[in-house]
Amino acid sequence: MTESAVHQTKKQSHLIFEVEADCLPEFFGLLQGGFSLATTHCGRSVRTFLKDELGLTDDYISQRISTLFLDGMPVDDIDTAVVQNGSRLALSSAMPGLVGATMRQGSPLAALRDTISYKTAETREDGNGQICLKLFNLIMSDIGPHILGRGIIVRPESLKEFLERHGDMVNRCSQIQLNGSVCSPEALQHALSSAESETICLTVCAEKRC
Repeated sequence: MTESAVHQTKKQSHLIFEVEADCLPEFFGLLQGGFSLATTHCGRSVRTFLKDELGLTDDYISQRISTLFLDGMPVDDIDTAVVQNGSRLALSSAMPGLVGATMRQGSPLAALRDTISYKTAETREDGNGQICLKLFNLIMSDIGPHILGRGIIVRPESLKEFLERHGDMVNRCSQIQLNGSVCSPEALQHALSSAESETICLTVCAEKRC
């Protein structure tokens, strides 16, 4: 790999990990820890974002996603809750216990959290932007491969720490591409440490699907 391929001046680098299908779940920790997605749906409802950006159906949304947090606040009405540029959205299936029951959409216990529940935004920022997402439990397992395959935005230092915590994960990739060029694990480590890119668009896909 040439020096120019590693030392990029662009603010965002593009990284592709090609792995065996059964290795994909090992990357789910990135989805739970938080990542960003580029979107054209800023200023739209949460439901619109889930359907048009993530490709989820109404049935899946109603049957699988029971708890949503938007900017740290539990959401009851996904048709009036609005995602803005920079919004933080967390998605989870049913969580156990009293806390899980209280935070659930439309819960009979919702009155207990009225002061922290999401209220409809007064202004909307229509257009392009980025949304920070966190996925948990069954949601992470269900749509994780799709999300990783379309590409997530992470910071180099966050990815570096994640890879260091997971030992030889990089060495088990069938192929690594950085900014369009095949990259060795050593060159990737150097690129992540150099911090010459503010963000990385990371795609993780099964072999022969990249």
